[in-house]
Amino acid sequence: MVGDGRLLIMACSKRKRNRPIPAVDLYDGSAYRVLKKRNVGFHRVPVLVLSAKHGLIKSTRVIAPYDQKMDEDRGMELSANYAIERAHALVRGLSGWPFKKAFCHGGAHYRMVVKKYESAGVFGGASVSYSHGGMGEQLAQLLRFLEGTG
Repeated sequence: MVGDGRLLIMACSKRKRNRPIPAVDLYDGSAYRVLKKRNVGFHRVPVLVLSAKHGLIKSTRVIAPYDQKMDEDRGMELSANYAIERAHALVRGLSGWPFKKAFCHGGAHYRMVVKKYESAGVFGGASVSYSHGGMGEQLAQLLRFLEGTG
């Protein structure tokens, strides 16, 4: 079973490749390097990306490089009702729905958006946890989630 009922929501990263490719390959920050190395095989976890420019998207969606930061104003835009409705449809269309557990890896503005989605029921009854602490701790949390131990 893909993901064993788990869903990963990843914030975009500042570091990007220089051509249009799937989002999971476009972003090249340390969390994405961990993800690409560890999210393989039979128990691969479905991944959504919360992009500062594009909102919540499938990790396989081809996008071009961009330079837009997530700030409080952009977070509020991505938390508007239309964005929540779009997120509902996206999540329910994923293989593995309904999810039991979800993990959000990202900074404060990204967590704010995902918490709005969570309170609106976007993830159904999934138990959502959030990365916290320093970058090393957050990467360890991501790794544990991908390995099914966190």
